[in-house]
Amino acid sequence: MINHTRRFDFNCLTWRKKYRSYFEIIASILEAIKNGVTVKCSLMKYIGTNSTQLKKYLECLIQMGLVEVDIKNGQIFYKISEKGLEFLRQYYVLLSILLGASNRKSIALPSV
Repeated sequence: MINHTRRFDFNCLTWRKKYRSYFEIIASILEAIKNGVTVKCSLMKYIGTNSTQLKKYLECLIQMGLVEVDIKNGQIFYKISEKGLEFLRQYYVLLSILLGASNRKSIALPSV
């Protein structure tokens, strides 16, 4: 059985280039929120993105039901939903499969 709670360092991916994929950014945002980074400014610094890009991703994640919004004293806080946690679990399963495949010499991953 695969351990779904194992944490991945996105920098460990050997085929990773300068730019991150949409899935990497989404997983980074969800992981940050799960770990307690709940306000937009802190998320922006944690993820390493600008406010315009983060706003687009957050709107999309909220619309898909992966992130929930909580407003307290006029400040917006983000919270990961059960659906968001399930996305992260599945994302990590896929990463473990890809990392296992990349460790085998017979399978070459395409350069992106």
